[in-house]
Amino acid sequence: MLRGMLAVMMVAAITGALGLFGTAPVAAQVSASATRSFSPATVAPGGQVTVTINAANYGPSGSVTERLPQGFNYASSSLDSERVDVDPQQVIFTLKGETSFTYTVTAPSATGPYTFSGTLSDSERNEYAVGGAARVTVSSGDPLVVRYDANGNGTIEKNEVINAINDYLFRRGAPITKADVIRLINLYLFGPATAQPPGAPTNLTATANGQTRVDLSWRAPANNGGAAITGYHVEVSTDRSSWSNLAANTNSTATSYPHTGLTAGSTRHYRVSAINPAGTGPASNIATATTPTSGSPIVGPDLVVDAPTVSDSSPDAGAIFTLSAAVRNQGNSPSDSTTLRYYRSVDSTISAGDTPVGTDSVGSLAVSVSSGESINLTAPSSAGTYYHGACVDAVNGESNTGNNCSVAVRVTVAGAPDLVVQSASASDNSPDAGASFTLRATVRNRGGSPSSSTFLRYYRSSDEDITTEDTQVGTEDPVGSLAASVTSSESISLTAPSSAGTYYYGACVQPLPSESNKDNNCSNAVRVTVVGTPDLVAQSPSVSPSSLAAEASFTLSVTVRNRGNGPSDGTPLHYYLSTDQMIDSDDTLIRTGWVNPIPAAGSRSLSVLLTAPSSNGTYYYGACVQPVDGESNTGNNCSVAVAVTVQ
Repeated sequence: MLRGMLAVMMVAAITGALGLFGTAPVAAQVSASATRSFSPATVAPGGQVTVTINAANYGPSGSVTERLPQGFNYASSSLDSERVDVDPQQVIFTLKGETSFTYTVTAPSATGPYTFSGTLSDSERNEYAVGGAARVTVSSGDPLVVRYDANGNGTIEKNEVINAINDYLFRRGAPITKADVIRLINLYLFGPATAQPPGAPTNLTATANGQTRVDLSWRAPANNGGAAITGYHVEVSTDRSSWSNLAANTNSTATSYPHTGLTAGSTRHYRVSAINPAGTGPASNIATATTPTSGSPIVGPDLVVDAPTVSDSSPDAGAIFTLSAAVRNQGNSPSDSTTLRYYRSVDSTISAGDTPVGTDSVGSLAVSVSSGESINLTAPSSAGTYYHGACVDAVNGESNTGNNCSVAVRVTVAGAPDLVVQSASASDNSPDAGASFTLRATVRNRGGSPSSSTFLRYYRSSDEDITTEDTQVGTEDPVGSLAASVTSSESISLTAPSSAGTYYYGACVQPLPSESNKDNNCSNAVRVTVVGTPDLVAQSPSVSPSSLAAEASFTLSVTVRNRGNGPSDGTPLHYYLSTDQMIDSDDTLIRTGWVNPIPAAGSRSLSVLLTAPSSNGTYYYGACVQPVDGESNTGNNCSVAVAVTVQ
């Protein structure tokens, strides 16, 4: 009977929700909206910023157009690559029901504040400005401090250390190492260390440019010593043992320098050191060049492509990465405008015969001037090792057209992991209120490469859509590294809610930074119907009249109340005559009635007509309700006594 009542109640609830017995009110239309946030909001030059866009009420589909500040380059997004359209300073994201997504950009080398702007377009093509945060600051300070210095005061505080520890433990945002966390703790406890001189510049090259000039080029040191580089110390030698200053301090962050005024056949050796406010660092490698000894000086432009770089040398299959290259005129006269062509190669040699992947226009370049170029590329869909580079088209009068292609930069594509949660189930889909049941789920790696360890979290929802916004229940389960196509079975013991009703349970696995799809990390919903338990008590007995003659008639009234959180079945109500003020089933049974089913927190009033005893005296009457199936407390089913005086 109890199951039948529940079925009737559920049908009534469903038909009411669907409006089958009446017209439901129409909700007012809510305007679409979108907000933006940054992590971090302050970044070192060349560092990466993750931008989170939250969008709502845009209909079944929509788009977000983000306009990037000059110098920022798009790197990747949590959305599939086919739903991202990238122009140099504008990125369009196509939405298909997502309420949140992220994208990553690379900051420029120039410091200062930069402003983002964007619009949300709903399914009816109405446009709304993206609100929330709009400014990112590029600072040349310690990159780790810049990343976690949320209030921009240049120091690390307690809450910022906690954020870093959580990023490390739960693998949130950009990767952070254990050593980084320890350094941040030390910065919080002891303050920043005194800046040190920078490291050594790398890849110094010396190229003869005619009979009287040598052009130097190098890369900035990887470690700036904790303070911004302000210039370079350039030295020259004729014997590699005694050195003189070519430039004591260039007072520039430029990584090139010309040595002019040489004579034909001159051999010179060079080395370069970086300078910051703490001092001058160690010297670079030594580079040597010899100017030609005969013939007319070479006249004309000479375009070369410096060693290219990529924003991600190990992208996931189909991920977006940025290929950057600089075209430099190392000749002795200006060059005309031309075209830079990007290539993907199967080997480490870049040539115009490789697979073209894009182009850039290069303007006219003065002598010793460079033009930095970049392009956003999509990593191949197949795992493997690829090589990328660029070649610049020759210009009129170019003195050397055999050096117009760059060296190659290697890109290793790995099939990304893809974690999903499958086969969620409950050991009891209809538990009693407060009863224990087991929730089970299986985590599977559907991707093409192993996943790192992560966590599975369990949730209770009010609807059939399980998300991380639902109520987390129980403790999280650690999930170890999973090879491709491998599963891990997880389970947790939970307690059913104390209130009867329908609930939905599921689980979500914490996304990995490298995961190819972060929108499929939650399971299906498991419906759990909490039945609740009845608790019947007999209350408030009364007699009318309470004083009467022998063998006269009187009425005994009793209220039966269901104090439980689940409905009760129908049950007998027994009336008793007692010799004392305590009523129990050992007293004299004088009548039995029937109590119909009572809903949770409901009650029923019953009465019976009785005949007084034939002898004078005081007598006690009451009632006990017979326990029903599943009753939570059967020790409170009898009423107190009520007195009747016979005279």
